Amino acid sequence: MRKASAIALPLLFFTLVLSLQAPLSPASSAPSPAPSPVPPDVESHWARPYVAEMIERGIVTGYEDGTFRPDRAVSREEFCAVLSRTLGLSPVSDGTVSAFSDVGGSWAVGHIAALEKKGVLRAADYSGVFRPSLPITRQEIVTMLVRAAGLEGETLRSGSLTSFTDPIPERAKGYVAAALNHGLVSGYPDGTFRPSGTATRAEAGLMVLRLVDPKARPAVWRETYTYDVPSGENTLQVVRVNLKRDDVEVRPALSGCIGQTAELDAIAKASGAVAAVNGGYFSAYPEKRPVDPLEPYNAIKIGGTWVHFTYSGTTMGITAEKEVLMAPIRMKIEGSVDGKPGMWGAWSLNHTAPDAISVFNSYRGRTTRMPSGRCVVVRNGRVAGFGGPDVEIPSDGYVIYFPETYVGGWSWKNLKPGSQVSFDVVFTTHKDEPYPDSFKWKGVVHAIGCGPRLVAGGKRATDPRAEGITEDKQTVLPYNRSAVGVTSDGILIIATCNRMTIEELADALVDLGAKDAMQLDSGASSGLFYEGKYLTRPGRKLASALVVVKK
Repeated sequence: MRKASAIALPLLFFTLVLSLQAPLSPASSAPSPAPSPVPPDVESHWARPYVAEMIERGIVTGYEDGTFRPDRAVSREEFCAVLSRTLGLSPVSDGTVSAFSDVGGSWAVGHIAALEKKGVLRAADYSGVFRPSLPITRQEIVTMLVRAAGLEGETLRSGSLTSFTDPIPERAKGYVAAALNHGLVSGYPDGTFRPSGTATRAEAGLMVLRLVDPKARPAVWRETYTYDVPSGENTLQVVRVNLKRDDVEVRPALSGCIGQTAELDAIAKASGAVAAVNGGYFSAYPEKRPVDPLEPYNAIKIGGTWVHFTYSGTTMGITAEKEVLMAPIRMKIEGSVDGKPGMWGAWSLNHTAPDAISVFNSYRGRTTRMPSGRCVVVRNGRVAGFGGPDVEIPSDGYVIYFPETYVGGWSWKNLKPGSQVSFDVVFTTHKDEPYPDSFKWKGVVHAIGCGPRLVAGGKRATDPRAEGITEDKQTVLPYNRSAVGVTSDGILIIATCNRMTIEELADALVDLGAKDAMQLDSGASSGLFYEGKYLTRPGRKLASALVVVKK
């Protein structure tokens, strides 16, 4: 697998000239200082908002008669001129001969040669004969766009894209998949891609707009892949989320309070989500583990408030700027008393751990539900009382729980009635050493944990035991699984498979362009919901989910 990379493209203002005989605007016309109005022939066209944006940016203009002609086909030479200008390339005019035998008389020969020099256009793809005046096909555009975006490393795939109902030529499959992965192209409503179909002015302009402006790419879309791995033939259901869009939010959601479960589709619908995937591990077998029935095991943060954490796994965090962080980290609480730090501490939040000091807030529910021990009640930042083990959790504070073995100890004695109390969440490695990038995690708004880590820096990075994950189905056995990852250009990947080892799933995520990725769960908990229906139905109710909400 090769690491995907993306280049930063300048937002150049240029005129799209479709032919010398029929330019979109007079060659001698000065640029208008104000954005052009939307031409009347696109008012009811599907591409209206995109045409308006393209005209405002100067990517395209209309004809002298005031029309845009969005469904007019685009020729190869015309598109080459557009793409060359988009990339900021200077037309080759130093006498360099193109590798194509038939472009010497083309008005766009300088642009064609510039794209060849850049490696975006290759004579070998056309057996040396370009036929510049022919209409360009969608698969030709996709090939050039993927190369221009620096994504060609994602075209060599182990899996086969099966999202479209019509066949895609073998040599174009990897390019179509890479372009789809990054939202550069979309299929048609009937489920086809039409790789050999001609591209219209509206379609070609939109694809160029998506190249230079990630916000023009779709908000949420889905893909399907088949993988033949040692564990067997697999179907990967994939949902992608464009984090560059302002109208999309990705965040965890609970089924209720800690210790409750619900169907994945119910969690999604209650959140108003267009898509949802199961959250991290939870205590799914109360009869086997009655101490913490149905409680999560890993980190959850919602809207800037920590909801839950314990000791193991990898955590994904999303900042207010929608930067995605992912690391095998641990969280713990360091508390202050009357402004003096280090006066008490806790190892878990909202988790039933009878042998550890813990903090419970309102996400726990009405009371602490602890079977033994003692509690310190904090309201409005001050110690308001003592009780326990099962005490009411105040809406304006939290409860610090002490097991019997810690009652009367140093931390307990520091928490006197009326004392001013606060705490910070600190981040460490799984070896309990300070995490080097802790400052970045302070800005995380939403977070969800599970693990193990699957991908780091675009390469497989699986070491579950180092993260405290030891169960066979998480370490060595093939299982149905779910995962979340992110590409280098801010596309979130949510995926489920029907039977893979963690190494096989990691390789598949690299194949799909993930820069970083982690497992969310395996076995019956794995589930994926999209646009009102299940792509993968989980076999049980869930404690939490990761939801995608369109604002």
